[in-house]
Amino acid sequence: MNSPINISLRDSIIQIGHLLAHTTNVAQTDDVFDVNYLIDFLAFRVGQEYPAIPCKAGCSQCCIDSGLPRTTAAEWAVIYVYLKTQMPAEVVADVLARNERLHRSQIPLLLQEQERIQEPLSKTPMPPIGCLECPFLRDQMCSIYPVRPAICRGFGNFTLRLPGRDPSVFACQMAADTLLEDLQARQIAGLELPAWNKFIEKVYALNQAFGGVAATLPLWLFSHLTPDGHLGDNWQPTPDFEALIS
Repeated sequence: MNSPINISLRDSIIQIGHLLAHTTNVAQTDDVFDVNYLIDFLAFRVGQEYPAIPCKAGCSQCCIDSGLPRTTAAEWAVIYVYLKTQMPAEVVADVLARNERLHRSQIPLLLQEQERIQEPLSKTPMPPIGCLECPFLRDQMCSIYPVRPAICRGFGNFTLRLPGRDPSVFACQMAADTLLEDLQARQIAGLELPAWNKFIEKVYALNQAFGGVAATLPLWLFSHLTPDGHLGDNWQPTPDFEALIS
């Protein structure tokens, strides 16, 4: 599936939809049984079909103001192993320092956010979180890019379809506007993108085997700190987030 495919994007979406039903993991196997693998493949196909969609090099706007990534315990498990085994110690220290600086004062609001993100497609409004910058953003680049959450992989390449609302491009406003301008310039009347709903619902379904918890990345980091502020040695799928304010 990594090679170019001479079928339409519509057919690719249909084929991946069939494969999605048989996925068994998130970010574990890097094959057709891995939800992230299917998301990445569709993002690749969307980029082929709509060249204006892929984010330009150096753009990290979605990592700054589009909301802190909702991340399941299944995904955090992979990120945690990456931090402990592959990320240089000085980079881990920088990430932890950034998280402390950006988000420590926002923990009560991040705990309010917990109520919203326990459902994959919740329509509950986001609490007034002041800083939405991802703690893993360094020098305008994602420091966990190989293991980034599913929501980061899909952002900009899918549509979001919620009851009572028209389908919308699952992207930042700047990317959506750029895409619209490109379609108008190319005189393309309609836009065909895969629907994000089924993919995030599958991620949450697979997460039940890990305890079913989801949280923003700052909370996952805070909940895994030792008393002296270092990243702990034990991964926890169901930490007591409320204890962070006790």
